[in-house]
Amino acid sequence: FNTFSIEDIMDSFNKDRSMNIVQTFESRVTHLLGSLRSKLVQGHVTVELYAGIVKPLSERDGHDIVKFIAAKVKPYSIGWSNVIDYMPLDKLHELGRAMSSHGDVAHYAYSMNWPTETYGANIFDYQMRNNFEAANNILDLALGENFGGNNVAENNVFQL
Repeated sequence: FNTFSIEDIMDSFNKDRSMNIVQTFESRVTHLLGSLRSKLVQGHVTVELYAGIVKPLSERDGHDIVKFIAAKVKPYSIGWSNVIDYMPLDKLHELGRAMSSHGDVAHYAYSMNWPTETYGANIFDYQMRNNFEAANNILDLALGENFGGNNVAENNVFQL
């Protein structure tokens, strides 16, 4: 397991109100980890890791790992790390389809660069060079109220 359904947590929480939501989550995680541990000890879990250089299919060579995975591994899931930050999505989708030729495969990835493409994720998106009060309010939210006892923007501790 690599994710938890909030619905499952809320169902457990609503059935047993003797624990708060954090305790409910902790109880659920502990139970699932115990179940995974038992399966590992009994030899019922297999983990296979393959590493290789993955290139877009439009390039002439370097597709050995793609062919191997498609033909031999037939994975249930593929983790792409942050490849989406370095490869055009159409090329990544092409690779994903090639590795999923045997059937359904769950693909997952994440971006480390999302703040550069999401307006409002960076404090510099807020053009407030002359509005120190608004700038301080944002900084207080991000860093904690009156961070370091300074009026951050006015004292140029953090210059916008």
